[in-house]
Amino acid sequence: MYTYSEETKTGVAEDLVSSFFGKKIMIEKGNNGEPFIKDSEYYISISHSRHLVICAVSLRPIGIDIEWKREINQKCYPFINRLYGHIMPVHNVNDWVKLEAMVKLLKLKLINAYQSEIDISSVYFKEINIDDEYACAICNKK
Repeated sequence: MYTYSEETKTGVAEDLVSSFFGKKIMIEKGNNGEPFIKDSEYYISISHSRHLVICAVSLRPIGIDIEWKREINQKCYPFINRLYGHIMPVHNVNDWVKLEAMVKLLKLKLINAYQSEIDISSVYFKEINIDDEYACAICNKK
């Protein structure tokens, strides 16, 4: 079993972003733990699942999430939808990554997002096909 500490995940993301920019990039954490690139106009979002770390960089606020597709007990979805169904219904892992990407875009914490009034029509989702074992989505404002 592999696990990532926050430092490892951030280190991998810093290496990815540094290779993108061609110079050493420092990623720091905001008030809700959201990552940001120090001294930059770019926004960043980071996610990890199982063996992968993924990040998105943009000149506009952005959120990304990736999840390893595992069997989820169908009894979980009614509970998830009691919390988050007013934002968007979650019926599978593809819906879940969209919800988490949107929460990251809005700089919320998942634990508090269910208390928020979020207008889903103000955001755009794009599913990213990594491979058949992972679900991934990116979210930005329209």
